[in-house]
Amino acid sequence: MVEPQFHLYFDVIQTLERIQAPYVIIGAFAGVAYGVTRATFDVDIVVDLSEAHIQALEAAYPPPRFYADAHQMRDSIRFRQTFAISWWPSNWATTPSCPPRLIGITSIIGR
Repeated sequence: MVEPQFHLYFDVIQTLERIQAPYVIIGAFAGVAYGVTRATFDVDIVVDLSEAHIQALEAAYPPPRFYADAHQMRDSIRFRQTFAISWWPSNWATTPSCPPRLIGITSIIGR
């Protein structure tokens, strides 16, 4: 059972696996695998995205519940910047203890 705060992270990883986009998890989340203890609620991922991967990610995370913008992904490749995939819980306005989730993804390669 995945903790609710990590559901989006694992879902994105499964989506990257399904669309066969090469990726690597970096940062504090990856450090846990090496025994580094650090509280974090973000996941940093470096991805090698093709145009087909971009279209698949945008389709996998449609609005209004998600935000995954193909233009932002293409710009991240061109300018070597991070883009985000966001999740907005349906009860966010009435339940502040359940904030939106965000995954920062860097596509430094792009094909």
